[in-house]
Amino acid sequence: MLRPDGELRFYEHVRSTNPLTAAAESLVTPLWSQIYGGCHPDRDTVAAIETAGFMIDHVSRFSSHGASHVLGVARNTT
Repeated sequence: MLRPDGELRFYEHVRSTNPLTAAAESLVTPLWSQIYGGCHPDRDTVAAIETAGFMIDHVSRFSSHGASHVLGVARNTT
């Protein structure tokens, strides 16, 4: 829960922009999610944050250890 002027800061691993890697992520997600406590390596976190009613102020995308990541700030739109 955020107060009206609060901000959501996020750092997540996300679906790869590489089509082959993204396909592999989709393939392993059902088992991966069961083993790693609900983690979904093929999730579009930025879209999920926007769908939840937040406005993205800033987002950086980068790759680390073979995985795609996003780092950013979002604000409540209400």
